[in-house]
Amino acid sequence: MSYTHHIKKIIPLAVPIVIGHLGIMAMGIVDNIMIGRLGATYLAAASLGNALFSLLMILGLGATFALAPLIAAAYAGGDKEACSELLHNGVWLFGGMALLIMVMMWGAVALIPYMGQDAEVARMAASYLTIVSYSMLPLLFFQTYRQFTDGLSHTRPAMYMLLLANGINILLNWIFIYGHWGFPAMHLDGAAWSTFGTRWLIAFGLFLFVGVHPRFRAFHPTRIRLKIKRTIILKLLRLGIPSGFQAFFEIAAFSAMAVIIGWLGADALAAHQIALSMAAITFMLVLGISSAASIRVGAEYGRDGHGDIRGAGFSAVFLGAGIMALNGIIFIVFRAPLTRLFIDDPVVLDIAERLLIIAAAFQIFDGIQAVAVGILRGIQDVKTPTVITFIAYWVINIPMGYLLGFVMKLGVDGVWYAFVLGLGSAALMLTSRFAHKSGRLSKSLSK
Repeated sequence: MSYTHHIKKIIPLAVPIVIGHLGIMAMGIVDNIMIGRLGATYLAAASLGNALFSLLMILGLGATFALAPLIAAAYAGGDKEACSELLHNGVWLFGGMALLIMVMMWGAVALIPYMGQDAEVARMAASYLTIVSYSMLPLLFFQTYRQFTDGLSHTRPAMYMLLLANGINILLNWIFIYGHWGFPAMHLDGAAWSTFGTRWLIAFGLFLFVGVHPRFRAFHPTRIRLKIKRTIILKLLRLGIPSGFQAFFEIAAFSAMAVIIGWLGADALAAHQIALSMAAITFMLVLGISSAASIRVGAEYGRDGHGDIRGAGFSAVFLGAGIMALNGIIFIVFRAPLTRLFIDDPVVLDIAERLLIIAAAFQIFDGIQAVAVGILRGIQDVKTPTVITFIAYWVINIPMGYLLGFVMKLGVDGVWYAFVLGLGSAALMLTSRFAHKSGRLSKSLSK
């Protein structure tokens, strides 16, 4: 099959996933706007609470990524019972994981007073994180069913729920933050309860949808079985735990680089945040391609020697690299008006415009590595890619950021050059890994 054929199959899967990711990002932006009306202290507390929540949440969220390619492979092989068992065992496994992460978040709450923050910011952040931690259970419940429907190549149900979540979140924010319809104004805690309520509603909504839709009836998705299978749990853990750490290593590295850039001053950190915000939006595009590619490669992998694993994988890599290259051109050509959307400080703008030029290069590598992680997950190869991501971000990226930024005195530009090196090395190692593994698989499966 040609690359064009595979790309035509990837795009319809990827578009709803991308829209869903953008919907999640829109919720965060709306939250910041509505919380920001309360004042800078409230926004700072929300920022601290969300940073800690995201750092721990990604372990569970990343672990669920193992489910979609496994279901795609089982479905391509005609084994509907395996799809059903993966879902039901996933509900129990990721439910237990959500409870464990909640306990870890409560530990983080206890550490907040010792993080050197303003006392009032620390107090509000601790309360906010405590409430939001309760939303881990519905979040991973929703994500489990999302991975189930995505694995069956039906990516629209989750997209609709995530778009609906934006409307629900705005309404609940208005009620709980500011105090309407007889409720007291709970300020930042109100935003946390809004998040909690929104996640339960969309989790229950997706659960009901797959329960009544005839397309999913054969899998008995809402009949949660009490009996769990050790072999399936171990398979999900074998793929899910490394997947969670892959995402954790990347997010933690970017957080560490923000701390390093903060040593260079407020202007550098503000410019970094502007450029990174722009890069985060475009990354949502390639993250959707990565998820869709994982499903497509998983499906080809499940065809017992009849699937085109390499074609599906490399077509996704080329698609991701092409889209990010186009984004890079947009960053370079429109860097001035894009940065002025955030601030009018000339010093910050000058730095941010330079960073967007560097971002144009690392966008391409970021796109390649993100898709490569997805296609390797599609062939159930996660352990070595996890080591690769650790090396790329923590052995290459962070030390090089300090070396270029401080030892060689290139400042924030040097730190961002390190992003290019780190992401470039990840892209090279991960695509080489896929080329090697897919080549061996193609030979062994065709025998």
